[in-house]
Amino acid sequence: MKRKSKSPLSKLGEFGLIDRIQNRQAFASKSVVRGIGDDCAVYRTSPGRFQVITTDALVENVHFIRKSHPPELLGRKTLAVSLSDLAAMGAKPILAVLALGVPRTLDLKFLDRFFAGFHGMCREFSVELAGGDTVRSPKEFWVSLTLVGDVPAKRFFTRSGAKAGHVLMVTGTLGDSALGLKLLSGKTGTPPISQKEKSFLMQRHFDPEPRIDFSRKIAASSIRVSSMIDVSDGLVQDLGHLCHMSGKGADLDGAAVPRSKQFEKVIKNKNLDEFPLCFEGGEDYELLFTTPPEDVKKIITVAKKVGLPVSEIGKITRHPGRIRLLQENESPKHLKPTSGYNHFS
Repeated sequence: MKRKSKSPLSKLGEFGLIDRIQNRQAFASKSVVRGIGDDCAVYRTSPGRFQVITTDALVENVHFIRKSHPPELLGRKTLAVSLSDLAAMGAKPILAVLALGVPRTLDLKFLDRFFAGFHGMCREFSVELAGGDTVRSPKEFWVSLTLVGDVPAKRFFTRSGAKAGHVLMVTGTLGDSALGLKLLSGKTGTPPISQKEKSFLMQRHFDPEPRIDFSRKIAASSIRVSSMIDVSDGLVQDLGHLCHMSGKGADLDGAAVPRSKQFEKVIKNKNLDEFPLCFEGGEDYELLFTTPPEDVKKIITVAKKVGLPVSEIGKITRHPGRIRLLQENESPKHLKPTSGYNHFS
């Protein structure tokens, strides 16, 4: 009976893979005392600051399709989704711990390309990969990232401080990622769209940009932000989380919700319903937040300095859990805050 030949990954082995990852490190944090190689990472904390920590997992055939998601961009996205959580708190990222589930037959080139993107993102946002774990996965490739950062003890953002009368604002544009995913699935029919528009929308899905710079500049200022959340599960659902935690409601101005020109053109050309994409589609990783009306201009000024569009899209109301969509010449439409991405639906 002929023996199965070992795959390149099998020959390399778990510890060889760890060495390979460590040797490609792109950033070393001054806060990290001991990183990869020990049982635990050791890092310094600073007086007057609180530690923040978040975890996200990306699983093949749930969050991404391996054959269609460029490995470099998957590596970037692995860090980006957790950086977006830190952005929602106004936090500075410090270190990451990464667990990998790797099928035995996975091409080593895929992992090299994945880590090229991941380490590039670490360099861009000053994050050190300080440890993790590698395991064999029976079939799917998966990653689980834990990201640690810190915030000033007296200045960080939460979901729970929105007040009636405060203005609801959002960074960037919404719906691009969901539309990019729809285009990737090939379920948009005819007519075809230009390669330029397709590339933009798919890039927004594959390679989201966490709004760390904007949130840290707001946190370092005296601008009042009463609540903040990142838009990962869709505008309506994440607004529902914010309202629930704050014990308030919201009136959403449908026309003011920002769409990119590429999004609007594809929606029009293909006669698509924009609502499930722009209002319920997930993975935009923009920041949704509330502020007193008198601070809106200050926020717009900060956004301009970092080259980021920001929009006023509604108001917080005193009616707990009530989220209404206001459209011109139409009666207010009550929205279900549970609409959006749900892993177990």
